[in-house]
Amino acid sequence: MVEALLVYSLPEKNLCPFIDKDEALTLLKCSSGTLQKLRDEDLIEFYWVRNRHIIYSYSSIMKYVKSKSNMV
Repeated sequence: MVEALLVYSLPEKNLCPFIDKDEALTLLKCSSGTLQKLRDEDLIEFYWVRNRHIIYSYSSIMKYVKSKSNMV
């Protein structure tokens, strides 16, 4: 399952280094509460955009996923 996450990459036509909440949840295969916990513990990078809209660093999330796969 972790290998499947590591294979995931951004489509070539969308090279944006940031992803939205839904994409982050899909990559991490976690709940919104767990995503909040990862933000609170500074385990992934995120940025506030406008009111209440958060974007996530794709590379930060992939680094977190990879670090967790090394523990298995």
